[in-house]
Amino acid sequence: ELVAGRTTGKHERILTTATLKELYAMFLDAIETPNNAGSVKTFTTYGRSFVAWASSIKDDRTPLERLVADEGPNDYAIHRLHHALRGTVKKELVTLYRFLGWARQRNLLASIPPRAKLPLSEPGVRTGKQRSKPVHITPIEAARILSFLPEWSVGRPMKEDDQIERFAQFRVRAPIELSWETGLRPITIARLRIPENYTRGSKQLYILAANDKARYERAVPLTLRARAILEAVVADLEDGPIFGVHDYRPYLAAAAFAALPKEKSEAFARNSKVMDTLFYL
Repeated sequence: ELVAGRTTGKHERILTTATLKELYAMFLDAIETPNNAGSVKTFTTYGRSFVAWASSIKDDRTPLERLVADEGPNDYAIHRLHHALRGTVKKELVTLYRFLGWARQRNLLASIPPRAKLPLSEPGVRTGKQRSKPVHITPIEAARILSFLPEWSVGRPMKEDDQIERFAQFRVRAPIELSWETGLRPITIARLRIPENYTRGSKQLYILAANDKARYERAVPLTLRARAILEAVVADLEDGPIFGVHDYRPYLAAAAFAALPKEKSEAFARNSKVMDTLFYL
């Protein structure tokens, strides 16, 4: 358009009848792969912020028109600095321009708005009760926390065949203790499968590139305790996930409150979702 000497009008950037919410849903569906579920979940959260901001301003434009306007990304970034830290806003902008680039490649947008520029020396705002810095836990304190963790989750009522009610439970102490023994990330532990990552009697865990955040494929030597944990868990498994993906935060919070001094336990469990779920003890 620029080389031809033509200018783009107010809404000529948009070449689709889809709404912002519909277009972003198409984007998430297009980028999803078997191994990026965590990233897609994060991108979904960012998308809610894009839609909420673009829908909050009342003028004659649609949310999509407002977001892809020349000033749209920059206005969004300034708005988000009042609600999130600078690092978070930068990640959101990377996702936003990935979304816009995807739409441009598919001729859903005629062009992409200019890159947003964050104000210099603007740190943004920390919201919620997240920790601002790590809480130092000694090995003795870690052992105490592990000792207060239950073997199994409380479980939730479920129905089978609309007749039988049962409780779906998952292991709590074993995956957390294995993470402590190996130093592996929780998401890596959650993705472990038998026989792909571990076979009975093995002295190593085989971490595939798809299991690791850094895509680092390697063999991890196991301590005697780590081997004992895995042998106990896989005794009745033929194949499939060893632990699966679960939310252990309420159990960790409850164990921390039982194992640590009050001030330290509150700092360790500084998250409203876990602070309000102490009934597990």
